[in-house]
Amino acid sequence: SARLAHCSPQARALLEIAAVVPGRCERAVLTALLPETEGPLEEAREHGLLDYDLAAAWFRHDLARRAAEHLLSPQRRRDLHRALLSVLVPGGADPARIVHHAEEAADVEALIRFAPLAARQARAAAAHREAVDHYRRLVPHLDRFPAAERADLLAEYTVECYLADDQPAALDAAEQALELRRSLGDAEGEGEMLRWLSRLHWWLADPAKAAHAAGAAREVLEPLGPSAGLAMAYSNLAQLYMLAQEQKLAVTWATKAIATAREVGNMPALAHALNNLGSARLRVGDLEGRALLEESLALARREGLDEHAARAFSNLSWTALDYREYERAASYQEAGLALAADRGLEGYVSYLTAQRARLHLDRGEWDQAEADARWVLARPEAPGITSVPALTVLARVRSRRGASDAAKLLEQVWEAARLTGELQRIAPVAVARAEFAWLRDDRPGILAAIQPALALAAARQRQPWVGDEIAFWLWRAGEVAELRRVAAAPFALHMSGDWRGAEEAWARLGCPFEQACALADGDTEAQLGALELYDRLGAVPASALVRRRLRAAGSPHIPRGPRPKTRSNAAGLTPRQAEVARLLVEGLGNPEIAARLFLSPRTVEHHVSAILVKLGAADRDEAARKAERLGLGPSPT
Repeated sequence: SARLAHCSPQARALLEIAAVVPGRCERAVLTALLPETEGPLEEAREHGLLDYDLAAAWFRHDLARRAAEHLLSPQRRRDLHRALLSVLVPGGADPARIVHHAEEAADVEALIRFAPLAARQARAAAAHREAVDHYRRLVPHLDRFPAAERADLLAEYTVECYLADDQPAALDAAEQALELRRSLGDAEGEGEMLRWLSRLHWWLADPAKAAHAAGAAREVLEPLGPSAGLAMAYSNLAQLYMLAQEQKLAVTWATKAIATAREVGNMPALAHALNNLGSARLRVGDLEGRALLEESLALARREGLDEHAARAFSNLSWTALDYREYERAASYQEAGLALAADRGLEGYVSYLTAQRARLHLDRGEWDQAEADARWVLARPEAPGITSVPALTVLARVRSRRGASDAAKLLEQVWEAARLTGELQRIAPVAVARAEFAWLRDDRPGILAAIQPALALAAARQRQPWVGDEIAFWLWRAGEVAELRRVAAAPFALHMSGDWRGAEEAWARLGCPFEQACALADGDTEAQLGALELYDRLGAVPASALVRRRLRAAGSPHIPRGPRPKTRSNAAGLTPRQAEVARLLVEGLGNPEIAARLFLSPRTVEHHVSAILVKLGAADRDEAARKAERLGLGPSPT
């Protein structure tokens, strides 16, 4: 403000215009509003406020621009935005830019004229969050549009909110669009919105409403004959049956969807249906299902169907995790996350990150697992389905570490999982609760925890590994399990009494906690090996369980376990995390830390995320301050 005060009236007028233009303001625009700009531009540069070239002028620092804008009265700001519109609209400027100034000028006519164009341009560029913002600006003014156009805008808004992971807003827009389609007698549009409502209800963990809307979509569209919408309605039914583990019905509707999609030549419906058919077959042990999923992925990528490609990556990753194929799962997750982030598919970024948390959990990388899970759960736009796998991982990490909040987290995720009615949500939570009971030597608690998953699995076609793990926990509870039906080697070996074979199988898979659990059921030497693994992982309750067994057996030499925490690792930092925290205190960025410690930048990123979680810090600076208070100052030279 002091620099502005020393400027001439002409320079201040120019700076006021530039202040209400985020970024660069074209010289042609300035000249249209101020015929003489050369002198004021040079004066503003001399005062250190603006820079310019032959094409445009801009504030040197956006903070300075905002300060200059803040000094303007509300009326003066509106007048400047109106003046800019008078130049930008005839000049054919970018619609998004016009919308910004129209909103600031309270020019509703310009807003309703250009916001649909800006939103559709953002959609085409996969800028889904930007598209949502443009549609949201239109919502208060939708009554200015004819009913048919209003329905189109709401339908587009629905899809963009879904892709940007704002499912509640998507649901509200879809319901409004549905009512408009019905009032217009648009049966095809009605069927489309019913199908979207089904998807949104599923994402928000309401399977009953999802199923009802799916059935209604089919009933509306079937009388109209084969169409892209009918193919998607059939595929949506297949998807719901696949998710509910109703394999025969999933295959029936997916096959019908594929035939219809091919008949009408619709690639999105074909990619969607191939995904459902492949997933349904793979879940019940038909490994040829993976080829169908890969076909869906290849088709989606070839046709530029971003959301279908992200969904294919997600289902390929999830099934790979179920089969304990960790390298395959990691590859799908990495590629899927890259695609989802690049194309603005925020829901899939959250969902794949939750799957990566599960991968880290199984591999014994619990800090990374907790960091990924907490990142997903901290996102306000990610309610419903996305939160269940993330919360399951978090609850299981906290349980294995003996944290005081473990029981509360397990109950919280159980309430969320059971509402879905899906085995893929319920089984992991049931297993986590059974494990929690086992860690406390509570055999009746194990049986009570696993029972819901057992009942649901018994009513479905058996799923490899998932069904085997349920049988294993039934065996842990002291019940007789049908061992002949258990195909997964680690569980079958353990249940047959071959703890050494089970330990070796888990070691080959890269699951250290399960490896230790097998050793814990062995002889004294094996139990000592289990203790070493548990202590390395920080599995406090499991270590205590084994030490109690060794003491009861009269074992003379029981390792005392990890030393009491020093002040520098009172927050539970591992030695490597302490090293990273020390370098944070020095002010180093991730690339510098990676070079100093000979780690990859991605590994450093995981360590930093875990440090933020453990120290309860909002950002790197706060983490550095807290680490310094714990005595983690710069390393001595």
